[in-house]
Amino acid sequence: MGSLQVVKQRHKILIILFIASSIFGYIYYQNPRKSSVYLPSNYQIYSKFPLDHTTYSSVKPELNNLNYQPVELWNGRLILPTLSQVGKNKFVFFEVENAPQKYLNLVGQTVKLEWVNSQNIKGYFNTVTRDVEFTKATVDSQNAGNLHPERLNRRHQVNPLQSLAGARPNDDVFVKLEEPINVSENGKTYTLKIDREPIQVTGKQYALVTILRQNKLGQDKFLVRHFEP
Repeated sequence: MGSLQVVKQRHKILIILFIASSIFGYIYYQNPRKSSVYLPSNYQIYSKFPLDHTTYSSVKPELNNLNYQPVELWNGRLILPTLSQVGKNKFVFFEVENAPQKYLNLVGQTVKLEWVNSQNIKGYFNTVTRDVEFTKATVDSQNAGNLHPERLNRRHQVNPLQSLAGARPNDDVFVKLEEPINVSENGKTYTLKIDREPIQVTGKQYALVTILRQNKLGQDKFLVRHFEP
């Protein structure tokens, strides 16, 4: 009889410990402690390489047009305006890398890029334009090494162009623009108006080549042979 009571008491103790540990586990996972260790994002890691800097792929003198072709008639780099620059307007800046023959004078210049003023675009524009305010979960995600659009945090009425331009910590989003594109001039200021979203690209020209060898050991330059039709 005495041994039976001991067994029952042990069972009660085990049940109490199980319930207590379950409650503690629930509270812990509902309120996780903040990690004191900040993890860098992949973006921060790869940004250390010269190849991934905007200066590496910025506008340079044209290469041999027989071997290299533009990725699109219009392409370039998106630049997020500051709050004081943008005001109530909904544009972003666009550093032109390629332009049609008629607008070659814009290559290397920074122009404004915005949506055309049409009913179809307004409906889409109003649907996806939102205020941006980071939540605690977003901040925790940043601390875990995930990339979030920090420059857009606490901005009001962020539209798709601004969202794309401000997606990264730096102005290093390169895109191509698809026709039709309306070009207007106001004094010395040019504005490009589009009716579809820009498409991200990784360069401004392309070519068909055979890689022969590395130029010098440890460099990111290679000797190539161009394809000649």
